[in-house]
Amino acid sequence: MKQVLLSSLYALIFIVGLTLVVMGQRAIGYLSLAMMITGLAMLLFLMYTYNKKYNV
Repeated sequence: MKQVLLSSLYALIFIVGLTLVVMGQRAIGYLSLAMMITGLAMLLFLMYTYNKKYNV
């Protein structure tokens, strides 16, 4: 049950992060830049949590 909940949360973070990057790319201004940076931070967080399991 915990694994299903965690996977759903990761999928939601991925979708929201990707959406923020794409929406920020369409607009011009500091708000869109903040959206893209927030989306990038979300995607980097997902990469960090995935790679943390395989740290040698």
